[in-house]
Amino acid sequence: MPLEDELGDILQKARDGKTWSQDDLVRATDLPKDDIQRIERYQLTPEDAVVLKLAKALGLDGPTLIDIAQERWISKEPAVDPDFDLVCLNVFMGEYPVNCYLLRCKATGETAVVDTGANPKASSTRPARWAFVLTGSC
Repeated sequence: MPLEDELGDILQKARDGKTWSQDDLVRATDLPKDDIQRIERYQLTPEDAVVLKLAKALGLDGPTLIDIAQERWISKEPAVDPDFDLVCLNVFMGEYPVNCYLLRCKATGETAVVDTGANPKASSTRPARWAFVLTGSC
């Protein structure tokens, strides 16, 4: 399964998760704001030492983030759990294609929408073959 997010996406999402601005990340890392902006716009691939500094500040795994920055990271297929269905939907954020995942409990029909990337309401459209009860999104 290919990684959808690039280093810039991951940094932006990690900042958002901490409710940090770019200025907050500058203060936490002592990196130039221009460098952070360029990394988030995919205009700069930072050196490993910089990636480790960003990872530490954002609570991310440094070696994994380095592999992502260097486009060497390869995901493992998720384990199959007979109690759950996992479906990947291809949706769009503007013209940019993104993946959205639905995780559904077969016993209850409860479903979580994960990493919608676009519009959570559009992503939660019920697949025709499922009894679908949306219980959360993240």
